[in-house]
Amino acid sequence: MMLVFGKVENVDLADGPVKSEKNCIDGCFSETDCVVAYMNSNGNCISFNYNYEKKLSVTETTKSEGLKVAIKTSFSLTECPFYDQLEMNVNENDESISWRRTSNGWTFMRCIDNWTMFTRSKTSVVCMQTFPIAKGVTKNESIQFCEEMGMGFKLTGVASADETQWIVGRIQVVENWQGYWIDGERIPVDGNHFEWTDGYTKGNSALSSSNAALSGWDYYKTVRENCLSAARIDESSQTINDVSCDDAENQFGTVCGYQLI
Repeated sequence: MMLVFGKVENVDLADGPVKSEKNCIDGCFSETDCVVAYMNSNGNCISFNYNYEKKLSVTETTKSEGLKVAIKTSFSLTECPFYDQLEMNVNENDESISWRRTSNGWTFMRCIDNWTMFTRSKTSVVCMQTFPIAKGVTKNESIQFCEEMGMGFKLTGVASADETQWIVGRIQVVENWQGYWIDGERIPVDGNHFEWTDGYTKGNSALSSSNAALSGWDYYKTVRENCLSAARIDESSQTINDVSCDDAENQFGTVCGYQLI
């Protein structure tokens, strides 16, 4: 546990039970899902459970304010860092999520429910979930499905082979070449470049030849394939297939996402 003078934003400690500082900290440390214990000089203590919290913001205070925050974390240290350079991680349920340093504290965020987090860079973290719909779902129906759930959900693009390997591992279809819609459209239609429209996916590293089968045409060379599906492709390690934007026959679901930060 890392103990700092600080407060958990938007929390009234007066609602917490009275415990000694030691019992407050030890209680959180011994509970598997507890990640933060917040206490004051009056003995009030509130603990926060990893499984229920989507966002926690800790702001540093002065010693005179009598507020303390104990954060359960894993340190990856090769040498003793300066306090401002501490990097902290939460490791629960085989998931590692970083606390992010702010100008005056730390913020911890996680995806809703059982959505999966993908850290694309220090400034871009995306949450994704796969949804089986029905055989024959169109791309427009897929887009609508994501957006109608609200909260800014969108048909998501993919930024790496790891992301599409995760998708293909979850899709509930058996046959090769069948898959779930993902964002992305070939621009121009006779070129080799795909553009993302979700607003947060950047780059085309997921579309390398080792991960994507992008022929540009259907089997009979009569229909342009300018949209994307995450799919099993024969015995290949590839996990993305280009498909006709009007094709629905082989699409069984959608991959929705939203940007966490």
